[in-house]
Amino acid sequence: MQMKDQNKPHIKHPFNGSRVRVPITIDRGEMGAIFDDAAWELLWPTPGADPDAETLQGAADLRTPSGTRFSIHPHRAASYRWEDIPPSFKGWLKQCKAVAGDTLIIEAVDIHAHRYDVFHEPYLTRDGPAIRRQTENFENLAFNFACLNRNRDPEPDSQTLAKFLLLFGYYRDSVAPEPISNIWNRVKLEPRHDADAKRSKVESKKPRAVYQLKIQVSESHPPIWRRLLIHDTATLDHLHQVIQQCMGWNGYEPHLFTINDHFYGTPEWRPDKYLKEEVRNDYQVDLGQIAWKSSGHFLYECGFKYTWSLEIQIEKRDLVVPDAFYPTCIDGERSSPSPCCRNLEDYAEYLKRLEDPQHFRGQKLPTWLTGYFDPDHFNLTLINKKILYRIRLGEG
Repeated sequence: MQMKDQNKPHIKHPFNGSRVRVPITIDRGEMGAIFDDAAWELLWPTPGADPDAETLQGAADLRTPSGTRFSIHPHRAASYRWEDIPPSFKGWLKQCKAVAGDTLIIEAVDIHAHRYDVFHEPYLTRDGPAIRRQTENFENLAFNFACLNRNRDPEPDSQTLAKFLLLFGYYRDSVAPEPISNIWNRVKLEPRHDADAKRSKVESKKPRAVYQLKIQVSESHPPIWRRLLIHDTATLDHLHQVIQQCMGWNGYEPHLFTINDHFYGTPEWRPDKYLKEEVRNDYQVDLGQIAWKSSGHFLYECGFKYTWSLEIQIEKRDLVVPDAFYPTCIDGERSSPSPCCRNLEDYAEYLKRLEDPQHFRGQKLPTWLTGYFDPDHFNLTLINKKILYRIRLGEG
């Protein structure tokens, strides 16, 4: 058996210098950290990410700015939720006055020696705009990666994406983006659905006009809104799909449009308050047909377990511009609430907790609240890429 030359110097690892973001969480008074695929790949590269991966599965040595050292073993982070915090690390976090909503920044110093630096970044002092810009760059890269690899077997996932971004040095920047799980949830591509084929057959009329719509989450303060351009021959079901992409939701939520006391949407689904109402299938109605009936305003509701309401305002009607692409989102502000959130009051309470982290102490938090969240996130480029993808999916 050929022995490895112990004196042979290692070539510098491509992951060295990379920085990842690990959210801190407190659940029922217990502090922990959420290790997603990017953090996992940085600390314990899997085969395929590194030729020496089998030798890099031991404890990772983390060093704080004060010089305190502690080790993380892969079996402790295997669930991506680390609750067995070493006493030395717990003492350091207490010194930092860490609370839920803060993050750890882990930087690879020497992958082959299992050496890393770790920094505490408070939520209230983090550079939100810089993180947002970096996250948008990663999202656009991730979407291109997902499109190029969508026909692979197995299909790409957040772990595959993390390997790619780490290997090519995208994480070697002074600003770490949001966790890769957040990024992947926004960019992952939905498979072709029977509704896509049905939709492409229905929408065959030649557009005559373009409507500018403003869509806003009802009673949101500060307002969560999007502005889009869509042609008059788009069916209400097509508008539903565009709204879902603009809001970062999955596209297959049951939904209902209320226009002058008439209802259009998913006939087999409706909120309890509409159980006795007749609901017309929205494949059969286009925007031009209902625009003149709407008095310039109508309501859109969607959701399985929890129902969200969005107000739609028709701001203006223009002629079709030759060679322009429709539909397209042209403006907007703020991240959409998770569709798993119960209601706007629940979401508003969470935002208050972010501003005053002491509210987290001793409370049981829903899963969607325990990771990193940026309420001001809005990536216009990604929204329009996803709208275009959905349209091409229907044509395919």
